[in-house]
Amino acid sequence: ETLPIGAHVWRLFDQNVGLNQISEDWAMLSFGAKYLGKRKLYYADTRAASGGVRDDKDIVAQLVALLDEADVVVGQNVRRFDLKKLRARAILHGLPPFREPKVIDTMEMAKGTGAFTSNKLEYLSAHLTDEPKSKHLKYPGFELWAGIMRGEIAAWDEMKKYNLKDVTATEKVYLALRPWAARLPNLAQFYDDELLRCPRC
Repeated sequence: ETLPIGAHVWRLFDQNVGLNQISEDWAMLSFGAKYLGKRKLYYADTRAASGGVRDDKDIVAQLVALLDEADVVVGQNVRRFDLKKLRARAILHGLPPFREPKVIDTMEMAKGTGAFTSNKLEYLSAHLTDEPKSKHLKYPGFELWAGIMRGEIAAWDEMKKYNLKDVTATEKVYLALRPWAARLPNLAQFYDDELLRCPRC
C-alpha cells in the first residue's frame, strides 16, 4: 500500500496540480507477502519508522530483498502498479536494482482467460474462491489511510489485516485461474530433478 500525495488545491474536480502545489510526496506504507503454498505471511509497515509514516526506506529495502529471492512473483495488477512503484522508491533511496523476477499478474490472467464482469480482486476473489478480499469495514474507503496519517493504532492494525487478506485472496485467485491461463512461465524448470511435471503447476 502507498500513502497519497498531499497537495494544495482550490477545486474538487478536474484539477491540475503543479509540482509547487505538492506539500508531501507519496511513499510506500506497507506490504504483505508469502511464498506460494506456505502458511507463513510476511508484513512490514512504517508505523515505527524513525522519520515518520512517510519514511519508507527500510520497508522498501525489505521488499527488494524478498524480490531478490523470488523466481516468480504473483500479484494483482503487480506489473503495472506495484513493481513500478517499488522501483521508483528504490531508485529514490539509492538502493541497488533487484533481480527482476518472472511476473504472473492475476488481473492479466483474468483478462486473458475469460470475460469476467470485473477483473478486480474484490470480484474475482468473491466469485472464484472461498476467501474474498477484505473490505476494511471499521475504516471504510479512504478513512483507513486518513486514520493511519492521524496515527491511530486501530487503523494500522486494520491495514495489516487488509494487506495480508489481499495476499491470501490473490493466491487463491491465481490457483483458480491457473489451469485455464495461457502464457504462464514454465514452473517445472525450477525443480532440480528429472520428473515430468505440469509446466503451470
